Amino acid sequence: MSTPIPLTEIAAPMPTDAFADWAMEADGRWELIGGLPLRLMTEGREHRRVKTALVTALSAALPPGAPCQPEGDGSLILIPGTGNVVSPDDAIQCGDEQDGAILANPVVVFEVAVTSIERDLGEKRVAYLTVPSIQHVVVIIPGQRQVIHFRKGEPEPRRLSEGPLYLDPPGITLNVADLWARL
Repeated sequence: MSTPIPLTEIAAPMPTDAFADWAMEADGRWELIGGLPLRLMTEGREHRRVKTALVTALSAALPPGAPCQPEGDGSLILIPGTGNVVSPDDAIQCGDEQDGAILANPVVVFEVAVTSIERDLGEKRVAYLTVPSIQHVVVIIPGQRQVIHFRKGEPEPRRLSEGPLYLDPPGITLNVADLWARL
């Protein structure tokens, strides 16, 4: 494993491929916005617990060998036409394996919004839905015990506190109440 280039030595604007390589080696989670690396905030306890519950639910719903798999922390998504690269809290990737850090065919993205509710519901949601393969954006708001499900092509999101969250593609159902089980 090579040592990443120090942030102080990065010339802006940074190309997306160089950023993706750099971000895979850098400490913490990063996004590329307007050609500049942006470090994401450190996650708090509530955020980590909901994210762990989400990973557990996705692992159960998408068994090994299924055509779609959860990607987890560190996944990167290129926003078309902007050069921006964002990092969701989790994503479901379908299709063949890939070599690079940027997901080739994400179909669902998940954001756990504790301190970033406005950004996750606003600019990030809108950006995700410009990616041709993304069909669902799921924003989880632990403080309100609410999941907001945006489905591409539907004018209004679904808001759930419990019950099933059906995502097709990839054809899975998650129990929303399981996300709050450890809070």
